[in-house]
Amino acid sequence: MTAKVRVVKAQRSDLAGEIEDYLRACRARGVRPATIRDSYGYSLRGVLLPWCQSEGILSAAGIDTRTLERFAGELRDRVTREGNPLSAATVWTYLKAANLFLKWYASEHDATAPKIRLHQPAGKKVDTLDRDQIRDLERAAPTERDRVIVRLLADTGIRPGELISISGGDLRRSGNRHYVRVHGKTGERDAPVSTALFGRLRSLSRGDDEPVFVSLRKDRRTGRHEPLKVNGVRQAIRDLGINVGLPSNLNPYVFRHSCCRWLLLSGQSTVVVEAIMGHGSAEMIRKHYANIGVDDAHDRLMTLLRSER
Repeated sequence: MTAKVRVVKAQRSDLAGEIEDYLRACRARGVRPATIRDSYGYSLRGVLLPWCQSEGILSAAGIDTRTLERFAGELRDRVTREGNPLSAATVWTYLKAANLFLKWYASEHDATAPKIRLHQPAGKKVDTLDRDQIRDLERAAPTERDRVIVRLLADTGIRPGELISISGGDLRRSGNRHYVRVHGKTGERDAPVSTALFGRLRSLSRGDDEPVFVSLRKDRRTGRHEPLKVNGVRQAIRDLGINVGLPSNLNPYVFRHSCCRWLLLSGQSTVVVEAIMGHGSAEMIRKHYANIGVDDAHDRLMTLLRSER
């Protein structure tokens, strides 16, 4: 008679459970699901937890400052599949998530949290387009839909996900002022648009509850022009860039960066830029976009000096 083999599943370590409790607490206090999944979740589940398991650490209670320093050192020694070291920004993200998790754990147990000091890396310089390049892209667009997309991205810095969510009812006017109601990740905002662009958007609108931007081809199953998706926006922008001789990695966020830089160089305050573009904070704008180069500084100073003659 064959003996039955009993399979016993290994119990999850206390640390794994503590991480899941922390992530649930993050969600309860309103942290975005994408942030939990892609930032905190991966940093803790996919990086900190496996390292602790390899070190024989079964609970957050077993992590002290020296342990964190070892963890940080190991991260800085790691390499990617291509053989490159992890970027400073990636290491910073992993360590920040560990600090926040341990701070939460300590508050739950009336303890003092270990912490590793972090020096945030400098913001990465972003690619931008000048206004002449944007005009070239708009002229090269094969359809009015794509021309309006280019102009709206360039003038408002709207995100691609915000663009595809615009419906006819989001086109608003107040006296001589025209706006697009944007449903962004930092909340709703009214992005100002020119009278001309407002009229072009109204021409594309099919009704208050219908999306302004739809696919060019009808869906075979429904016979309708389905709502445009983010990938469709990316593809249209990439193809336009190639057609006018710009790099093949052109994407909608280049327009956002370009708009922000254009507004700042035009003398707009970070408060105004934040209101138009829906940034989380003026500090984030200064960190990522206000890195005016030597040539920009020279041109602005020469313009100021010429105005005094």
